Amino acid sequence: MKATITQIYAGQVAETVKGGNTVKIRHMISRKQKAMAEALELAEFYKTDKPEFAEEEATRAKRLQREIRQLKKFSIKPQVK
Repeated sequence: MKATITQIYAGQVAETVKGGNTVKIRHMISRKQKAMAEALELAEFYKTDKPEFAEEEATRAKRLQREIRQLKKFSIKPQVK
């Protein structure tokens, strides 16, 4: 099994949202969704043999889910008339 982990410092989400670039926001959502899927897969993989790793991956998946929800709030700009 292979996993790709991309670490993003906490301020990067805030900076991306603050910049307001919806393309960058959607790109970050996509990357975080992939990372969340990998974290969930690893949590399941480690569940029986290495529960401490499984717990870390489950925690990472929950954090990524929160960040995705936060980013989705800002991914669509209201249309200005």
